[in-house]
Amino acid sequence: MITLLLAVFAFAEIPSGQWQGKGIYEAWGVGRFESDARIEIESNPSVLKIKDCWKFERQGKPWNLCYEHSFDRRGEELYVEETKVGNVRENEFEIIYKRDEGQIHAILRWDVQNRLSGFHNAVSRTGRYTNKSSDLLEPMTP
Repeated sequence: MITLLLAVFAFAEIPSGQWQGKGIYEAWGVGRFESDARIEIESNPSVLKIKDCWKFERQGKPWNLCYEHSFDRRGEELYVEETKVGNVRENEFEIIYKRDEGQIHAILRWDVQNRLSGFHNAVSRTGRYTNKSSDLLEPMTP
């Protein structure tokens, strides 16, 4: 029985799919906005790809900002090129990625109903920042 449990949890499974809901988008020079949030995840044992989109209105004009991130997965560790940037745990992954131009810190969690929540913070060396957060994004049905 213990061997079976260890085999089940040997590699934490990151769900693949699409989620949508509400979130907050905040950026230096742009402002803070309640936003429609959408996240797409493609995950397999060797690669994790994430696309997050944030839709809101600023000064009466629609904004739709999307970001794409790709990581190599080696067991429970996430890499960009040869640099370790994160870890995968039972129901979340965390990324802390320092680059010459700044730092990114993100955590994404999923619950037993396959809902997502998390945050993303990026800060440049010049102090410019982007914060994104969401609570309980629901899975999209095909």
